[in-house]
Amino acid sequence: MADIKLACDLIKEQLGELSAVVAKSLARSSGRTLHELVRDTSQTPQVTKETLLVLLQHSCVVAWSDEDANESQNQSAQDFTQREKIVYEIQVDRILNRMRFPRFLVHILEELGPDAEAMVETFLVHGRLSFAMIVEKGVAAAASGESSLEPAQIEAAALQLFCDLVKERYLERVPLGFAARPKPLATKATGGRGRGAAKAGSHAAAQQEAANVAAMGERAREQAERFTIPPEFSRRLAAVSTMLRQGHSEAEAAAAGCAASSAAGGGNKRKRGAGEMMGGEMASSDGPDDVLWRVNFDEFNRRFRHKSCVALVRQKMGGAAAAVLAAMLRLSRPHEADVREERSPPLSESKIHAEVLDVFAPGDPSSPTKADISSTLDLLSLDGNDLVTLTGEGPGGKAYCVNMKRIIDVIRIKEVEAVVRERFGAPTCRIFRLLALKGLLEMRQIADMAMVPQHATREYLYRLLKAGYVRLQEVAKSADHAPSRTFYLWRVELLGAVEQLGVDLYRAASNIRGRLAYQMEKEAELLKLLEQVEAARRAEREGRPALAAPVVTPAQQQQLKHLQSVVQALETSLMRLDELILIFRVL
Repeated sequence: MADIKLACDLIKEQLGELSAVVAKSLARSSGRTLHELVRDTSQTPQVTKETLLVLLQHSCVVAWSDEDANESQNQSAQDFTQREKIVYEIQVDRILNRMRFPRFLVHILEELGPDAEAMVETFLVHGRLSFAMIVEKGVAAAASGESSLEPAQIEAAALQLFCDLVKERYLERVPLGFAARPKPLATKATGGRGRGAAKAGSHAAAQQEAANVAAMGERAREQAERFTIPPEFSRRLAAVSTMLRQGHSEAEAAAAGCAASSAAGGGNKRKRGAGEMMGGEMASSDGPDDVLWRVNFDEFNRRFRHKSCVALVRQKMGGAAAAVLAAMLRLSRPHEADVREERSPPLSESKIHAEVLDVFAPGDPSSPTKADISSTLDLLSLDGNDLVTLTGEGPGGKAYCVNMKRIIDVIRIKEVEAVVRERFGAPTCRIFRLLALKGLLEMRQIADMAMVPQHATREYLYRLLKAGYVRLQEVAKSADHAPSRTFYLWRVELLGAVEQLGVDLYRAASNIRGRLAYQMEKEAELLKLLEQVEAARRAEREGRPALAAPVVTPAQQQQLKHLQSVVQALETSLMRLDELILIFRVL
């Protein structure tokens, strides 16, 4: 599939050839044991283990405990005996998010500043890290001259920044390592009428219900711990803020924070071994500094989804409506359990008004009044696209909810129409829009309503059919399905068109990345020459002895300009494709 190919290309580019070989092997099955990976990749057991460690460190692979694994297989090494129950499974969705790393950093820079960007970049580069590892990297940077802060000050600043990122849900705890594979909850829809279904009131049905309750409780516990800041960190922050309020210096406040943590039992730190980091830990660790954390891709995608919703409303209804919708999405963000949440919880008019005013400075004459916000909410709720719904009235006034799924569907329809217009022309786009609005139509009806000649309509429809954007349905008058006694009806299936466009986007992104790699490999000598020139200039600025800078001829300068224009065009196309992939496949 196109998404798996793109994921393997990303792994090869960012983590190396060996990681890509293991990823391709895992992508060919629903899960493999270490013994199966060694046999399929033809690598040594040690190399396979180290490659798996890299993939697990970057959360590209997840490890499940499989209790039903066959322990009686003929194994070539004694070390496989204890690992045959561990099944490794590739995480294609998380790998594809690696395309979005530059957008993540730009968003964090705009939202929380350069220090937060630096910390998130550290997590993106190194994968799973504990807070102790973050502090070690900061101290190492200070020792190399990149920072003038003392180690205690570095730890206090990193702790404040780290807690802010966790509160905003940009960072999350790494899930429990080597846990049992989560099973879908048994429902009437999944097993209610089959031959193996449990009969209502029977002992099997009671066991099934108990298993469902236990699974739901375990998932709720993991979700609650996912963004929980350790109490020791809160004590450190409280001690630092108290010392600063009392007029002490930053160094004294940082030292007091470390002392408070040590007194509470948070000072015992140690480094983790490779085997401990392979699975990750959520519940059990030696201390809060040793808990492993990682970047929460879902939160970034949720923020991008909200931005897309606000951009659509701004385009349709203006800046005032966009500001109100942005305030509603900020209020609903903590209550969204999934990136693809369909609707926000009901939000009262008074809460929305307070959230909108929170953006403006006190006494700002440009801040909207409550009447302005009420009229904007009424305008949003009366829109024909059903972007916002009036759910009732309560103590805080009228209650509204945002139909996020409907807004994303409107965006998808607009983007599909734009793609159809770009690939097939304006008449074809008119036919596509007509079918999306009217439903089932015959070719003659389409030609008349779209004002397109019938012979051209036939050609346009078959182009759309070949590309997978329309469907053809036969309605026979008789059992022999004779063409003269059969209606041929054309229709647009939006879900099918969205799915097909998503596949096309993945394929296009993979092709562009391949072209970009080819261009860089083709001009490798020129790029090496430029590196030598830059190294000579840097040595001259720093006053160090260096070799003479090589001469760049006018032909090479022209070649460099051409390469820069090609690379810029390809990277711009990749950024636009990533925005569309986010709309059609992630949100």
